[in-house]
Amino acid sequence: KEITNRCLGNWLDVAKKMFGLRRYVWKAETQENGNIHYHLVTDTYIHHKDLRRTWNKSLELLGYISAFEFKHRHRNAPTEQVKSIKNVRNVASYVACYMSKNRPFKCIGKLIESKGVRREILYGSDEYRAVNNWKELGKVVGSIIGGYSRPVNGRLWGCSRELSQIKPVKVGEDTHDFSVLRDFIERANLKRIDLDNACLFVGKVASEAKKHQDDIYQALEIVAGKTAIAAED
Repeated sequence: KEITNRCLGNWLDVAKKMFGLRRYVWKAETQENGNIHYHLVTDTYIHHKDLRRTWNKSLELLGYISAFEFKHRHRNAPTEQVKSIKNVRNVASYVACYMSKNRPFKCIGKLIESKGVRREILYGSDEYRAVNNWKELGKVVGSIIGGYSRPVNGRLWGCSRELSQIKPVKVGEDTHDFSVLRDFIERANLKRIDLDNACLFVGKVASEAKKHQDDIYQALEIVAGKTAIAAED
């Protein structure tokens, strides 16, 4: 709670003033070693050097950079990792997986091999594009880490005020029998995955949804505001 409130909270205030940060979503989670870190997605461009400089200043509010300097003899701690958003579909998948998972994961990307060494590369990264000639061992979507993981104490995620004011789409089962959606799921031959509070349908959603989008919109009765349904293959 203290790290989120003091360090992340301070950095968000600084970023709003210095970089014009407006729309963002962040998620907190623990790493394999138990330390907390944050994932943040925004449409605001921030240079990685500016991000490191301001984030390190925020971390120093709790003395972390001084502790790093005592061990490594310099204060330029590599505390950030920036990825450019170049493929919206991959970013949407990345955010959805990190926001929905309730267990720790190693990565969301691809498992590749070079000179006998296996490495996990995140989609969209410069490193991923640079090694596209490596042997691909297969797609890795959140490989689960075994053993105990320390849970995050405090808020798990947050977003900007502008995003928090977006009203969700609500459809009650007492209003519809959802026959159109059930028919769509059957026609698209989607795979069903049951979660704790919902069920997820996976498959060629976008291509099939385009053929029946008018029926789907009518079934959901989306009549207020500028609301859109986004689906991906």
